[in-house]
Amino acid sequence: MKRFITLLCCLVCIQAYAQHSFSITPERTVIWQKVYESPINISEYHQWMFNSGQYHDIAMTDNIITCWLNESPIDYQKHGYDMMNDISMLVRDNNIKGFVTIQFKEGRYRVTIEQIQFIHRFDSQLYRKGEITYIEGPAINRKGVFGKMVEGNTLVVLDAVFSDVFEYKQSAHLNNEW
Repeated sequence: MKRFITLLCCLVCIQAYAQHSFSITPERTVIWQKVYESPINISEYHQWMFNSGQYHDIAMTDNIITCWLNESPIDYQKHGYDMMNDISMLVRDNNIKGFVTIQFKEGRYRVTIEQIQFIHRFDSQLYRKGEITYIEGPAINRKGVFGKMVEGNTLVVLDAVFSDVFEYKQSAHLNNEW
């Protein structure tokens, strides 16, 4: 019984401190960064981004693509969360966008998102519809670490959303023999 309780406590702790790909830079800005293993090359990825319609101002140089992630809703339900899972107002009531840099090396690519912005979808007592809040405000506390407002599921949900958006997915070809 003691082992079961210990195992249960460990699982709860792991869930409570789920990992994410966000970090705070020495300049006190929040970035999201993830490396993907993939044989995709920069030209194919650039074409995929262009066709997806999720990005704008796409620029490509030797081994780097830069762009803006279009303002889009934070689809927390797609990733298994609902309003009963302590979803914060940041996730529930805002759209998100950010500046993206994608660097390529053979067999992998690294995505970095900076200037992460929440765009408020509704008028409320705190914000006006369309008002922009940069993630640093609610995310970084006075000690320079992630604060309680984002410690829960907020960063984990955003991590899942960003991971999904930037993972290269081959488009399904239409079956012409229908």
